[in-house]
Amino acid sequence: CDLNFVRGEDSFVRGQWAARPFVWNIYAQEAEAHWPKLQAFLDRYCQGLVPETATAYRQFTEAWNRGQGAGQAWPDLLDELPSLTRHAQVWARQLSAMSDLSSQLMLFCKEKL
Repeated sequence: CDLNFVRGEDSFVRGQWAARPFVWNIYAQEAEAHWPKLQAFLDRYCQGLVPETATAYRQFTEAWNRGQGAGQAWPDLLDELPSLTRHAQVWARQLSAMSDLSSQLMLFCKEKL
């Protein structure tokens, strides 16, 4: 696939490991609690992208999750797909270079004891 659409947290994690561009269709939560989570991801994921690519990705992802405006944002996203593909590969490599959560937690506890 040139672009994956993922829903929910488990698929969100797998989408990142796939090293392919993806759009996270986040589950809506009470009191709009999902928006800060989506924004935090977009802030982190878009670091290192050129402004045009970051803007296209952010605008499409937000529009897709609002349920309006995705059609208008689609052409810009497609234009940036080659850059997003390279970024997804770099992102997945960065994730794979991190130690796993349990190892990090053990180290944290060891340092605190």
